[in-house]
Formats: sequence, C-alpha cells, structure tokens
Amino acid sequence: MSMLRFGRIANWLVVLALFGLGAGCMPGSSKVVPPEQVVLKYWRVFDNEEDFAGVIADYRRLHPQVQIEYKKLRPEEYETELIRALAEGEGPDIFSVHNASMGEFESLMVPMPTSVQVAFFETIGSLRKENVYTTKEVLMPTTRQIRDNFVDVVEYDAYRVPDGMSGKDGAKIFGLPLFVDTLAMFYNNELLNAAGIAEPPATWEEFQEAVRKLTVINEADVITQSGAALGTTVNVERAPDIIAALMMQNGTEMVDDQGNVAFDQVPEGFPDDAQPAVDAVRFYVNFASSNRDVYTWNNTFPNSFEAFATGKTAIFFGYSYHLPLLRAAAPKLKFTVAKLPQIQESRQVNFANYWLEGVAKSSKHQNYAWDFIRFITSADEAKKFILTAQKPTALTSLINTQLNDEEMGVFAEQTLTAQSWYKGKDPAAMEAALNQLAEATLLGEDPVGRLRRAASLIKQSY
Repeated sequence: MSMLRFGRIANWLVVLALFGLGAGCMPGSSKVVPPEQVVLKYWRVFDNEEDFAGVIADYRRLHPQVQIEYKKLRPEEYETELIRALAEGEGPDIFSVHNASMGEFESLMVPMPTSVQVAFFETIGSLRKENVYTTKEVLMPTTRQIRDNFVDVVEYDAYRVPDGMSGKDGAKIFGLPLFVDTLAMFYNNELLNAAGIAEPPATWEEFQEAVRKLTVINEADVITQSGAALGTTVNVERAPDIIAALMMQNGTEMVDDQGNVAFDQVPEGFPDDAQPAVDAVRFYVNFASSNRDVYTWNNTFPNSFEAFATGKTAIFFGYSYHLPLLRAAAPKLKFTVAKLPQIQESRQVNFANYWLEGVAKSSKHQNYAWDFIRFITSADEAKKFILTAQKPTALTSLINTQLNDEEMGVFAEQTLTAQSWYKGKDPAAMEAALNQLAEATLLGEDPVGRLRRAASLIKQSY
C-alpha cells in the first residue's frame, strides 16, 4: 500500500473518530444533560388552567426543565388559604394579588429584579446540530418600558416602596398584570326600548333622566320595576367601587402626593366650602331615597346581579367577569354593555379592578418565577391569554385589537382612563368604611362627620 493511500485512510479514521467522540452520539441527537429541574407553583382565581395552557407550553419550549403547577382557588377562600400556605412554607412561587390588596401582601412578595439568570434549551450548530442548555441573563422591564407598554393605572398599583425604605426613588415593581378590567354599565335592551330610550346614557344627568323613565312604582309605593341597581350597599355588587368612581369623577383627591388619605379634604383649586366626596355620596344614595325623584332601588331587592339577571332592574354596574356569569344565569336575557357614565363626557374617569402577578418572598426559584411573569405579560403571550380567557388587555399595544370586539371593546377602551387609589394594608376595612358612609348618609346622618371617620379608619391601615 502506498504511503499516500495510507495517509488518506488515516485521515478518514481521524474524522470518524472526531464525529464519534465529539458528543457520544450521531450528529443532531447529541446527549443533553439538563440543569436542575424547577417546579413553579402558580396560584390564581377565576381563570381556568386551560386559559394558560398555550402560554405555559410556549414557555416550556424554551425551558423544558421548568414545570408549572397551576392551581385555581375560589375567590372566597383565596386570601385565607394563600396567607396560611405562605406562613407554613407550602405556598406558591407565583400568585395573583388584587390591585386593591398590593399593600396588604407587599411584605410577602419580592420586588422585581433588574435581570434574572435562567437556562434556555437551544439547538446550535449548522453542519452538526447540537442540543444544549445555555444560561443567560434576561433583562426585566424597565420603568420606562412599563410606563410605555402598560396602561397608566398599572404604574400606580405595581410600584411599591419596600418596608424600611422611603421616598418614591426607592419604589420597586411588585407585580405585572395580564389584564385590566374596568367598571361598566350593563343595560337591558328590551326595557330601555320599551321606555323609549334609544341610546344608553353617557352622562350622569342623562342617566338620571333614564332612571326616571325606567322606574315603575305602583299605587302602594312599591317599586315594581327598578331603573338601576344603585343607592344601597348591602345588595349592590361592588358598591364601594361605584362610590369611589363617583368621588374621583367629581374631583375628589383620594390620596395625596405623599400617599396619605385625602378624600376628606377640599381638593386644591376647589372653593373652601366644596365637598366633592360628600356630593358624590349624596348623589349615590339618592337612588335609594324615597323622597327623591330618582328613587329606584331599596334593600327589598335581591343582589343587584340577580335583580338584573331576572329583569327586576334595567341597569346594573359590573365588570367583564360578569359576562359569562350573566349568560349562565340568564341565557335568554338581551343586554348590552356601555361605558360608565361620566359627569362630563370631555373628562373621562373610569375605575380599574384587576390582578397583578407577583413572586413570593419565600420562593426558592425567584429568577424563574419573575422570568415567567415577564414572559406571559409580554405582548405576544398576553394576546393569546386575553383571546382565550376573554379579558380586556393591560397593554396599550393591544387595545386597538379589542376596540371592535362586541364584548371586550368597552372595557378595553376604558382602561386608558382608568384610575385606582392606594387603599392601605386592609382594603376590606376601606370598603366597609365607604359602605358605612353611604348607609349613614341614606339614613340622614351628617355625611361630613361620617366622611372624616371613614378617612380616619382607613388611615389606621396605612
């Protein structure tokens, strides 16, 4: 055998050896040793696991080593069970927090870091492809990006100043939302048509006129048809939200620039004797005051949701989550959703009600937990969620995709002018205080004194 031929054979043996020894298997099927397996426990309310199946699958394609254990809890048990589980070290890594409860749960949450380290599953190479896990640094959304990408109310609710720190400069992000819901007006098409009301009221003045036309009172002074479920608190769903929305629309400063309760104070620019919060409460209770010409509701009615579903009232105030509940309770009911009435159409003030996704301070996988939240709240993934779960978007870039949606359009449009306010570390006490204020005013008590007591009570939880 010639030396030249021998050399060629030797070279081929070297090449074959390199292919065989390079990864221990044939090209394109290299052996992969995954990083440590990660299990993220994720707790929420309302939404089913199927609503998240798509976004979870998308995340796991990038991170197969991460398992997401999704758990849905009933609203009435959620907070109690969450606090208990976190205290016993059995809680979730990621959990939803209502925007009104951020102050209550802040001490159990870890703020969002500027970046995280996570392992990605990738296929690299061109001629000889190889599957590998690569650890990378992932940048989290900046303050500017959150301000630009989410509707305005998110920045207000998501930023908290951690315990032990002071000043706005020390504020950190404690959660990001998948959606933002807003308070809207549901109306019975057939009842409005029968009353000769061609269009839903856009202002509260028009609303009062519509209520007068819709209300039917018999000879015994019994309301046989209510124009709107409004005026009381015990049987009006989300009454504190409606009252707060009226206060804010009327110019009430719920919280001042320093984060202090201020709705009992005269706002800057108002006359010294102005009482915008009191005026808003009086406006609300007038609908349950028998001596008023807008009298249309009282405590003899069932819950406002039930009253609307059964045709006992023509107008009900609720959120997008009421849509499937109404269809289930009253499949034959013909209703439409309209925007929340305003004092002035030129100055829109709406009320936000939504949940933020945060990371437990006790989580052993905080990097992956925050990366998962970043991923599911990004535009591409959030779009999949809102389409599946039928929720109004929290991202400004997706609002136009929902404006013409027959169901979500109203809610999505209102997110641009939705507001919120910090309710302290005990939002339940805040709601009780507003309810007591309204009920006392309805009974004829001095609303000014009650307003001050309500503010004082809420201040104690700040």
